[in-house]
Amino acid sequence: MEHVIRLATEQDITGYQSFVVGILSERLETLISRVQPPTPEQTRQFVLGHLGAPSALFIAESEGQIIGALDLTRPERPELNHRSSIGMSVAAPFRRKGVGRALLQTAAQWASAHGIERIELEVLALNLAAIKLYEAQSFVREGVRRQAIKRGDSYIDLIMYAKQVE
Repeated sequence: MEHVIRLATEQDITGYQSFVVGILSERLETLISRVQPPTPEQTRQFVLGHLGAPSALFIAESEGQIIGALDLTRPERPELNHRSSIGMSVAAPFRRKGVGRALLQTAAQWASAHGIERIELEVLALNLAAIKLYEAQSFVREGVRRQAIKRGDSYIDLIMYAKQVE
């Protein structure tokens, strides 16, 4: 199944809300859980806050449906705005089919064109598929936040990765 990667628009708010609710309903052990999904107003504010530089929201779409998303969030402080952090999700039927790779590559191209020199992310240590993807896309492991996540009596480390944008 083919997909298109594009920048989000205001018209994507409702579809993006449904996508996020769907991802969260999977209760993936690889995601940091939320007490409840974002409200439509919270989603609206998030999308609107990522329309145009300095931040961006990329949508992976197939047959008119959002199947993946990557947000690139750039700090507003002058000493930090050479870098951006990312968050990415792909719907279950489309995982391991190149959607995440395409999102990452598109985001890196956009970042380069908008003066971003460094992309950063954090990933749960148990998310081996994501770690493999990030490393294949030239992200470098920079550190570990030990016991950063607590689930019941268990702890999960967060691994910090970064990539210099060319």
